[in-house]
Amino acid sequence: LGLGGKLKLPAASRNKGLGTGELDAGVGLEFAKEINPSLTLLSDGYYTIVGDPAGADFNNEIMLDVGFYSPLHKNIGLTVLYETRSAILDGNADPRSVSGTLSYSAPGGTQFAGGVTLGLSDGSPGLGIGAGFSRQF
Repeated sequence: LGLGGKLKLPAASRNKGLGTGELDAGVGLEFAKEINPSLTLLSDGYYTIVGDPAGADFNNEIMLDVGFYSPLHKNIGLTVLYETRSAILDGNADPRSVSGTLSYSAPGGTQFAGGVTLGLSDGSPGLGIGAGFSRQF
C-alpha cells in the first residue's frame, strides 16, 4: 500500500482548446498484492483537484483502476489496467479505458515505460500512446 501524488503542469495551449491553462493536483492510494511470482494484482484510487480557469466550472475528479502486473523477462514487465474516471464536466460521459504498458527496470532504481491506451467510452480518447520514467529513492 502506498501514498501517491500527481501534478499536471499547464503545458497545453488553452487558446487551441488543448488544455485548461491551469494546474491540477491530486493524491491517492496505490495497492499491490503479489499472488505468485508471475502475477501481482493492482488497484489505485486518486482524487484530483482540477484547475478552474476563468469562465469554466470543472468538477474535481475521482479515478479508480484495477489490473495486474506480470514479469515477462529479466527487468521487463507488463502492466494491464482497466480505468474509470469521473467526468470533469456535468453531462459528459465518464472516461473509461484499458491500457497495456511495458516497463524496463534499470539498475539503480530507474524505470522506463511505454504503453498504449484504448478508450472504452464516449468520454475517452479513442487511442493514446505514452512513455515515461520514474526514479525510486
